[in-house]
Amino acid sequence: MLLNFFIFFVFILIAAMGFHRGFWWSLLHFISTVAAFIFAALWYAPIAKQLELYVPFPKTKAAQTHYFIQYDDIHLRFENIVAFIMIFLISKFILYLILSAFDKIMVTQPISILNRSFGVLLSLISSVVIVLLVLYLCSLYPSFAIQQQFAQSIIANLILFHTPYLSSFVMAL
Repeated sequence: MLLNFFIFFVFILIAAMGFHRGFWWSLLHFISTVAAFIFAALWYAPIAKQLELYVPFPKTKAAQTHYFIQYDDIHLRFENIVAFIMIFLISKFILYLILSAFDKIMVTQPISILNRSFGVLLSLISSVVIVLLVLYLCSLYPSFAIQQQFAQSIIANLILFHTPYLSSFVMAL
């Protein structure tokens, strides 16, 4: 139940940002999200090997935890998704800084409701990517409370397992 509220909160927050930005700025931010995702997909494997020393997986609790999703090599998956999210966030932040440099250049004109609606739509698509990555990371964490939330959340299961293209990619990390 709590997980569903978290997911709805993130969706509403990012949709409000899309409404504020409008279609064109949301399109630029969507392109930066896709570019950050592609960049992270290309570079997470070499960095994940280096993270074993710096981001330890809590192995003592992991052996006793019953996971909602059955994983093999859970510590490798944990390191892979942590590396992926780190690269994704760093590259998204760099692209955000580049986009904000052009923020003053664009003339602020009144944005129509149709423009804002398409901005909400693009922002919701971007939020699915972000929520999917966070949910996958949380599903790997060995905590009984978190695993119970996954067992009870229909929305989290839909996002984790039924998001076109992204679910299969993220589950293969």
